[in-house]
Amino acid sequence: MKKKLLLSLVALMVIGSMLFGAGIQETAPAKEVYFLNFKPEIADVYESKIAPVFERETGIKLKVVTAASGTYAQTLKSELAKSNPPLIFQTNGPVGLADSLNYTADLRNTDFYKILADKSMALEMNGQVLAIPYAVEGYGIIYNDAIMRKYFALPNKAVAIRSAEEITNFALLKAVVEDMQKNRATLGIQGVFASTSMASGNDWRWQTHLVNVPLYWELRDKNIPFGQPTRNFDFTYANQMRNIWELYLNNSTTARGLLGSKSVDDSMAEFALGQAAMVQNGNWGASQILGVKGNQVADNDIKFLPIYTGVAGEEKYGLSIGTENYLCINKTVSSEQQKLADQFLTWLFSSTSGKAFVKNDLMFITPFNTFADNELPTDPLAKDVIRWMNKDGVTSLSWDFSVIPSREWKSIFGALLADHIAGRKSWAEVAKAGADAWKSEFDLAN
Repeated sequence: MKKKLLLSLVALMVIGSMLFGAGIQETAPAKEVYFLNFKPEIADVYESKIAPVFERETGIKLKVVTAASGTYAQTLKSELAKSNPPLIFQTNGPVGLADSLNYTADLRNTDFYKILADKSMALEMNGQVLAIPYAVEGYGIIYNDAIMRKYFALPNKAVAIRSAEEITNFALLKAVVEDMQKNRATLGIQGVFASTSMASGNDWRWQTHLVNVPLYWELRDKNIPFGQPTRNFDFTYANQMRNIWELYLNNSTTARGLLGSKSVDDSMAEFALGQAAMVQNGNWGASQILGVKGNQVADNDIKFLPIYTGVAGEEKYGLSIGTENYLCINKTVSSEQQKLADQFLTWLFSSTSGKAFVKNDLMFITPFNTFADNELPTDPLAKDVIRWMNKDGVTSLSWDFSVIPSREWKSIFGALLADHIAGRKSWAEVAKAGADAWKSEFDLAN
C-alpha cells in the first residue's frame, strides 16, 4: 500500500508539473515594446489610445514610460542601465545623440527608415543611421491676415504691395511694420508686434529660435554640415539679427522697460485678442491662440512669414523648419526586440490606425511619405508650415540651434539681450560677449 501510495503521489506530481508547465505557456507574457517617452503632454495618448489598438492589431504590448518634464536625459541614462531597458528612446539632436552612442542601433535597413521622405533629415555617423525624426515643426512671424488686409486697404499706406504674401525681404517687412505702427489706432491694435517676452524662463524665443537665423547663415558660409558642432560662432550676421530685434522692440504693444515682466503666454494672448498683428513663434502656438478666452482671430487668418533680417538673397528662403524630436532603437537588446521596435514605429506612421492617432491626437507634422493630404494636421499653422515646406524655389532654414554648446550659453545670451534692452550693453558688446561665451562653453562641454 505504501508503494502504491508513493507511486500515486509521484504520478500526481508529474501530471501536476505537466499541467503547471502548460499553464505557464498559456499565460506567458505577450511580446512587448518598451518606449521611453519624452513628452508628458502626450503620454496619455500613447497609454490609453495607441497602446490598446496596437496590441489588438498586432498582439504586441506597448509599455510607455514617460520622464518628468526636464528630466529626460537623467531618466534615459538610468533606464538604459537596467536589465529590461527601453527598446525605443528619444534624442533631441546631435548633442543629445552623442550621449547615447553606445545604445543606438543602425536603422538603415529598417522599415521605419524606408518611409522617411527626406533621408537627409536622419542623424548619421560613420555611415550608420542612428536617429530618425518623427515630427517636424516650423517657426517664423505669425500674422493676423485680417489686420493685414485692413492695413493694405488703407488709402494712405506707404507701400506699393497689396498683401502680406508679397513681403519677401526685410526691407519690405520694415516698411510695412513701421507704417502699421503709425496707423495702429486706425487698425485697432496697440502695436504691430506682441510683447518681446523677457520674464524669467520666457526668453527662449530669442536666445534659441531667433539666434538660429544668424547662426544658420554663418554655418552655411563656412560650409559646416548640419549638426556638426563648432567651436567658433563669430556672429558674422549680428547686424542682421539686430535689424529684426529692434523692429520687434520699436513696434511693440509694450514699452522696453516693461518687457522683463512679460511671458510667452502674455504675447500669445495679445495676438489672440487682436491687440497685435504679429508675433514670433512656432506652429505649436496655434493651440495657444485658439485656446485663449475671447480669441478674436479666425483659423484661416493665422499665417506665417519668414523671419527676414536683411541677408542678401533671403527672398528665396522660408520658415525655420526642423526638429528636436528623433527616435532611436536600442542596439543592446536582442535582434528580435529591435524588430519589434521597428514594427511599432512603422505601424504608428504607416498603418491606417496609427496615422489617425498621429493626425488627430499627437498632431505631428511628420516627415514620412505615408501620409496623404487628407491625413495631415488641420490646425492653421501646421498647414502653413506644410505649405511653406512645399513652396517651389524656397529653401527652409534648418534648426542649427541644435549645435549650441550648452544650456548655459542660452542663459548667458538671454541675459545679454536683456542688458541691451535696458541700455546696459551696446549691440556690438552683445555680439562679442556672445561669441566669446560660445567658445568658453564649447571648451567646457568638450
